[in-house]
Amino acid sequence: MHGAPSVSYPVGRSRNADLLVLIIWIFGVGSSVFVSIRFEAFGWRQASLTLGVALASALAWRDFSRRAAPAELSFDGQHWSLSGSTVLRAAAAHVALDLQSLLLVRVIESGRTQRWIWLDRHAKPERWRDLRRAVYSRAPSAGSAAGSGRAASASGHHPLS
Repeated sequence: MHGAPSVSYPVGRSRNADLLVLIIWIFGVGSSVFVSIRFEAFGWRQASLTLGVALASALAWRDFSRRAAPAELSFDGQHWSLSGSTVLRAAAAHVALDLQSLLLVRVIESGRTQRWIWLDRHAKPERWRDLRRAVYSRAPSAGSAAGSGRAASASGHHPLS
């Protein structure tokens, strides 16, 4: 492969991501209720555990949802950039969770800030495959040039290994 295509993709709130977080939240609260009932009588300690889990996860979801402002994630063939309230330039993108039609990606600006974003196939289906190729591609290193690819081929080593 010569390299991943340049791509721009809309970023924002995802209904599928919200549904996934809700399911995880329900399992978390359900697990705390199950543990509380299973091992002891349901008392004030168990109630506070369940309430604490529910409240902490609801606050975390609210905070994450507020940060999910509409933006545009772009890849130029080497670096990622994220437009929006906080512009990230020359950033790297790392996939944390891949559910085929939904990606959780960590975008990191070198040595500075990072953002976690959900990328949903439904936001722009016609560019989804290009986005996936770009997210999983390795950016070319500064020392690699067209000649080094031929040298690697001549030596019997694959340039990406």
